[in-house]
Amino acid sequence: MAHRTQLYLDDSQYQFVKDLARAERKSIAQLFREWIEERRHLRAQKRYEKDPFWQMRGIGASGRSDIAKHFDDYLYGDKR
Repeated sequence: MAHRTQLYLDDSQYQFVKDLARAERKSIAQLFREWIEERRHLRAQKRYEKDPFWQMRGIGASGRSDIAKHFDDYLYGDKR
């Protein structure tokens, strides 16, 4: 569901957004929607960065690409 909203900009803000929209071949509304999504993404990313579990990501990274196939060998040693 889309919601219509109204935004007041001063002359310099409007001219900036209008010029940018023309240069990027987008509507002014599309620019604002994209900016909002970028901001939402940044806020979500900041929340994750503060999460202790998120900070542990990569802790077990080995650089090996065959872990799933040979996990027994890596965990318990090669039994051959």
